[in-house]
Parts: sequence; structure tokens; C-alpha cells
Amino acid sequence: MKDPLSRTTSGIATTWSGFLRDWDRCLRSAGHPETTRYNYLLAAAQLARYLAEESPDPDAD
Repeated sequence: MKDPLSRTTSGIATTWSGFLRDWDRCLRSAGHPETTRYNYLLAAAQLARYLAEESPDPDAD
């Protein structure tokens, strides 16, 4: 079974995935609850997917 972060970051660029993993680590160390971290990371992953689909530059991840 995949961890929630892996499910959230599946299908996005590896650069974004690495950024979100680092951000999750930072949020955890600051003591943010799991639900808050999940919501923040989900929003960022949705932004990454949107930018990948809507960007006029195909090389811009």
C-alpha cells in the first residue's frame, strides 16, 4: 500500500514531487497535523498538475 504522499504526488513531475516531500518533512517537523499537511500538499499537487496541463511552454514543469 502506498503512503498518502505517494498517492498525492503520483503523475506529477519529479521536481514537484521532491519539493512536496521536502515541504511535508518541514511541516511535520513544525508539528502540523496530518490532515493539515495532506490538504496543503494536495493543493500544491493540484497546482502542479494544472500548470503542467495549461502551460504554453511544454518544457516548463
